[in-house]
Amino acid sequence: MLIEWLSFVLIGVAALAIAAAPGTPAELRTIRNLLVAGVFMRIVGVLARYSMIFDLYDGGSDAVGYFQTGSIIADHFRALDFSIIGSGQFGQREWGTQAVRYASGVVQTFIGPSMRGAFLVFSLAAFLGLVCITVAFGRSSRSSSMQQAALLLFFWPTLWFWPSSIGKEATLLLAIGLVMLGYVGRGERIHWIPLAGGFALALAVRPHLAGVLAISACVAEWTSRGWTPRRVAQSLVASAGALWLTIRALELLGLSGTDLASMQEFVAYTGQQTYQGGSAFDRPTMAAAIPMSFINILCRPFITEANNGMALASSLEMMALWAIALLNLRNLKSVLQSWRSNRLLRFAIPFALLYILMIGLTFQNFGIIARQRTLVMPALLLLFAAKPVVAMRRARTVPTRRVWRNHESTARPLAVRRMS
Repeated sequence: MLIEWLSFVLIGVAALAIAAAPGTPAELRTIRNLLVAGVFMRIVGVLARYSMIFDLYDGGSDAVGYFQTGSIIADHFRALDFSIIGSGQFGQREWGTQAVRYASGVVQTFIGPSMRGAFLVFSLAAFLGLVCITVAFGRSSRSSSMQQAALLLFFWPTLWFWPSSIGKEATLLLAIGLVMLGYVGRGERIHWIPLAGGFALALAVRPHLAGVLAISACVAEWTSRGWTPRRVAQSLVASAGALWLTIRALELLGLSGTDLASMQEFVAYTGQQTYQGGSAFDRPTMAAAIPMSFINILCRPFITEANNGMALASSLEMMALWAIALLNLRNLKSVLQSWRSNRLLRFAIPFALLYILMIGLTFQNFGIIARQRTLVMPALLLLFAAKPVVAMRRARTVPTRRVWRNHESTARPLAVRRMS
């Protein structure tokens, strides 16, 4: 019990101290406060997730299984015995669930057998992914709406609750954040190291998500405005990477060389595997499958379909999302019309569409959809924080890199800085 709480407290204090590190200049104070509050919400999220797992579900959760197998792996690692890697002790497949088990083992090797501590490490990894997305948003928009993006990403309920345990959602949020940060890069130049790191992490945990991310980056490059030799080269490399990752993902899923009928069988089989429990719902006809995919992910469960507390919370959350959309309808319409001029939105919009189709076509359970929705929520929330291109030009704001990286004063008007 001592190591359980000691690790949790030490990790939480260290994370809060790191979040408070940006200093006290006026231009950094708000960012520092948002980071500290975001870390605090992850601590709250871990306690809430732990309570839900053991008080409501009597320990029935994948996160508990990840922790238990991770403890076995950690015992081997502490003894410098790495033979358990690839041993087949937990199954022959080394990606997906097994990748999360290895990650759990690595975490417990350093922090000890503390479930709350391990939950917090994974939650902070997901938060780091959201910070990466926020930085990417600032680099692509260069507007004061960056703080609004941080507010939405750091405190949206789905994004601090579901990833606050050992699981794929936390790991994949980090992967998505790295991919977005790497793709946006700086000055229309892709930063390949974080991009490749995000792809590798996604491929290890969920190969089909890696394929969707790669295709989104490819679409984003080819739909950009204005061509330079560098952009042509980046587009070709992105296309080659998307092709390779998609083929590799299909191979790992056992779908390489299959025809359309086999793909439909795979989708039907996956849906049937999730069709269980009180949150299951019937699959629509093939003609209605695509539109229902968007309805299922973006709207359901409806308030009339909520049969428990978690379903009710999920329904209210989606109602809040649509309320924000309606309140910002004019700005949202302008943002969508100018999406090709914003580097991050060129990536986020294709990613959201592809991911919603992928999940909406394969899952038949509201509870699972609520967790899977975690990975697309950042892309949706960015639409509310973004500003149209015309508004960004009129705002005449300070480049984001000066806010996030420099402590120097930025009081001079933009026009004066340009002349100098």
